[in-house]
Amino acid sequence: MGKIKCIFFDFDGVFLDSYNPNRKVTNFLSRYVGGKKDLPLVPDMKKVIENVAGEYMLCIISSSGTATIRSFLEAHGLRSYFTDIVGYELAAGKAKKMKHIMFEHGLASEQCVFITDTVADIKEAHQAQVRVLAVSWGHDPAHELVEADPEAIIRQPAEISAWLAHAKQCK
Repeated sequence: MGKIKCIFFDFDGVFLDSYNPNRKVTNFLSRYVGGKKDLPLVPDMKKVIENVAGEYMLCIISSSGTATIRSFLEAHGLRSYFTDIVGYELAAGKAKKMKHIMFEHGLASEQCVFITDTVADIKEAHQAQVRVLAVSWGHDPAHELVEADPEAIIRQPAEISAWLAHAKQCK
């Protein structure tokens, strides 16, 4: 296991609290009327980003539009933490997006980890030979995520920092 240098984050469901059942009406109105930048950030995610940003290169890989992601990050004071934001405009498929960023920055796949909330994304990470963490608060239920074989299931944002600290000790 190589030293992690880069964290790829999915956007919807990982940062954007777009699948919270307690906010269905708010999410619908924000998504289709006001735009994603008006949706809430997943609680405690800003703290996690602030904690890991000094040590890792942070990137967002998403099927959402890059301008939408940038607007959301700027609205939440997070834009400056991200080296690359890659939306649907670059390529179809997150494996291609990961490979593009790895090539551009001279990174090996074992130096990266992808944090996502869907089985499809876990499969894309495996295709790119990138380690993957699955968050349980997003789109797909935890039991489906487990079956896709991520490195770990993250149940709350603070566990991301804990997993990274553990991975650093195991290098």
